[in-house]
Amino acid sequence: MKSRLAQKLNGRFEPIVMVRSDEFPPNAIQPAGGHHQCMMDLFAQAVAEGRTVALSRETTTCAGGVTGLGFGNGYATSPEMIERYSAFFAKGLASAQDPAAYQAFADRVKDPHVRKKFLEGERLFVSPDDAREWITQGLPIYDFPEQYVVFKPLAALEPGEVPQSVIFMANPIEVTALLMVSGALPGSSKMASAPTTQFSGCQALGSQIFFQAEQENPLPVLGYFDLAARYFLRRLIPDEYIACSLTWSLFQKMDAQADYVLDSCVWKDLQLASGD
Repeated sequence: MKSRLAQKLNGRFEPIVMVRSDEFPPNAIQPAGGHHQCMMDLFAQAVAEGRTVALSRETTTCAGGVTGLGFGNGYATSPEMIERYSAFFAKGLASAQDPAAYQAFADRVKDPHVRKKFLEGERLFVSPDDAREWITQGLPIYDFPEQYVVFKPLAALEPGEVPQSVIFMANPIEVTALLMVSGALPGSSKMASAPTTQFSGCQALGSQIFFQAEQENPLPVLGYFDLAARYFLRRLIPDEYIACSLTWSLFQKMDAQADYVLDSCVWKDLQLASGD
């Protein structure tokens, strides 16, 4: 479908939709399998190359991705997993309750970059106790029945297909415009939802938007505040870009008002100044 909002922004990257489905899309790419793979690397291909990406419970190997995409709580499938990730989100091996078991787990990780990260910890929390509380109580958890979560260009949305969200990978000026359009809507709270760095890039795209969809007046979700995710995306997406995710209902409202807000002289002046 065409979007007035996307046309007015005229950004480097076309918006992406997230769709839940029981059908594997034609020509979609998916994780290779057999090893750990960050789903954000595939998401970057959807954004930068227009690819269609399909992720399932079986092919999503990262616990954060499982949690973010609505396949349950990937961190809390067992007491052992809770303890493992409580340590990982602190100082890794130095925070483990059972260092020998944690070391044995890390030794089984094939990717040297990922193994080092597990050993040294992601440092999202100073205390592993705080990490444990976040894993077990602080996350919005969803477990949807559909087999796949699909990311693809908005332009590839099929007639009658209803996505969960529309995602703009945008620079600071474009994010400013998106928030202006959102804030101008009747009944808007004039706020944006910006997950902290404790939420992974995939959780900002998924579980945080699922939460917003339950609200009477959903907010935009700003994401990609995740150093680990940026490691995988920066080969395709410049560092200054962040994600702005909109529930489908919010996107439709914003798209309907794009001309009204972005026909302003201030937006036109910014475009002229930037050479767009």
